[in-house]
Amino acid sequence: MAGNSRARVVHYLLVRYGAESRMVDVRGIEPVMRDLRGVTLAAGRFISADDVRFQRRVAVIGQTARQRLLGPRPAVGQQLDINGQSFEVVGLLDRVGTQLSRWRTETDEQVWIPVTTAQTLTELQLDISAARICT
Repeated sequence: MAGNSRARVVHYLLVRYGAESRMVDVRGIEPVMRDLRGVTLAAGRFISADDVRFQRRVAVIGQTARQRLLGPRPAVGQQLDINGQSFEVVGLLDRVGTQLSRWRTETDEQVWIPVTTAQTLTELQLDISAARICT
């Protein structure tokens, strides 16, 4: 993604950690989203330009997502299964709360991954959705 394009891909995907699994708002984002949303990190790092360029399987998660999936465990360094693929948690957002948004979930409930990585999940997600509709 070049320049300051603000690409974003939104999916509701099955996210697993051990025996815990939930449908989660997973957003493919670019590094500029940190400044656009005005978020800060409680731990770790944010998604980088290299993460986007190389389609890395890394994630930054919100506080509520961490609680629901990981419980009290530290988030950074944990491996999440997102749509059947392993992602390393590299960052944990500070609590954000409600922001003005037309989206239905709070940032604290979301998992953010590189936009290019999210785009690779699109075809598989569409196939899964189509299978659910057909059955």
